[in-house]
Amino acid sequence: AIAVEKAGIFKAGAHVVLGPEVPLLVDDLAASVGAASVTRLPRLHNETFDGTAHRLAATVLTALELPCVAADAVTLPTCRFEVIQHCCGRCFVLDAAHNPAGVSALIAALKSNFPTQSVAVLVSVARDKAVEEMLQLLHAYTPDVTLCSGLPPRGLPVGSTLAHALPRATRRAEVIVICGPFGT
Repeated sequence: AIAVEKAGIFKAGAHVVLGPEVPLLVDDLAASVGAASVTRLPRLHNETFDGTAHRLAATVLTALELPCVAADAVTLPTCRFEVIQHCCGRCFVLDAAHNPAGVSALIAALKSNFPTQSVAVLVSVARDKAVEEMLQLLHAYTPDVTLCSGLPPRGLPVGSTLAHALPRATRRAEVIVICGPFGT
């Protein structure tokens, strides 16, 4: 649904680059507005979310005829597995994971970076996301998951707030993950 909304920016004569997770109907939307070309990146086995983002960036830079900019110069956006060390011996991870693919990437990064530490996850979600699937993925990784209210109007209202859940999480885990769509 959100990919279709974002397709509204397609313009006649523009080059469109799509990631492997974008619904196929978006190709038709690009063609219907007269896009000059549509490039869909193939899904690569075991590629990380970040790997796909870097591949997308390199493809766009090449399409713009800017190959002098190295693909590895592309940095992760703020709040994409942003690790913050804290003086009380706790580590905080901020991540904008807001869909199952983002949550899966977050879990893979947590397993790689914090293989032995206890982890608590505080997550907020938008009403229009795959809430159950994201929670199942998180619970399969750690039993310490707290669903927190998101910001109106899109945020899913639940009983716990981040301000209420955070102090409890810092008492029981070495790594505290705060994730979700920070703009909702």
